[in-house]
Amino acid sequence: MTPMVSTTFAQRQALAQYARDQNLMPIWRGSEIWYVMDRRTFDEAQVQGPPEDPEILRRRRWARLHAKADSAKCVAKTYFIGGDVGAIKIGYSVDTIARLRAIQYCSPIPLAIMATAPGGEVRESAYHDQFSEHRMHGEWFERHPDILAEIDRLNGHTS
Repeated sequence: MTPMVSTTFAQRQALAQYARDQNLMPIWRGSEIWYVMDRRTFDEAQVQGPPEDPEILRRRRWARLHAKADSAKCVAKTYFIGGDVGAIKIGYSVDTIARLRAIQYCSPIPLAIMATAPGGEVRESAYHDQFSEHRMHGEWFERHPDILAEIDRLNGHTS
């Protein structure tokens, strides 16, 4: 691919008309216009648009991860375990009651299963990614309104 740079408006117009007549596809590279012959070359060029908002990109990634969890064939469930105060553990298990007992054995406060979701390990990974900024250690997360809102959503409560 070679750049075709024009200096005047008339030259740019003529070049654009020629490109349309030849079924060429334009790619903007800074102030230059590159024209490519076929779709494969166009895709290889990896055209970059304006930078997207990082929050939008994160939400798209979460949506992809949760969609993958929705389609996963898994008997395990993702759980949110916590007490009335303190951290919340996000993990997965086939037997959430047995898992609660194992965690409770090591906890100084009474714990309960706050919510469960289908999807096992895939869903757990999605939640860990989604709530990564609230991670305290390992699978334990601070009791943040975002996490509590997801627990309410899973339990069918609306705010």
